[in-house]
Amino acid sequence: MSFTAFQFKGWQELSNSGVDFTGLPAGSFLYLLSGIHLVHLAGAMVYALVLLVLIYNSEKDEVKTLVLLTNPYEKMKLELFIIYWKFMDIVWLILFGLFLWVLQ
Repeated sequence: MSFTAFQFKGWQELSNSGVDFTGLPAGSFLYLLSGIHLVHLAGAMVYALVLLVLIYNSEKDEVKTLVLLTNPYEKMKLELFIIYWKFMDIVWLILFGLFLWVLQ
């Protein structure tokens, strides 16, 4: 949620500075990349909510819990989601390090 708020604030600051879709291609590209990232993150958050509801509902029934924990397909969905977030963490740590290195 905070990313979304800061993203809109950043877009507002860019617009106030004269960087918009009708200007240089670099400005349009920046809006496009950050917009795609916002949609990508929103999709991941929706999927996280779906998994959370699935796990919460399965805790009420022992059979559903057993199926959720032993079904290879269900385990794969959870493992891939965990790998996705670990990958995103690594990417952001690398980007943050690059930003610090370049801005010095």
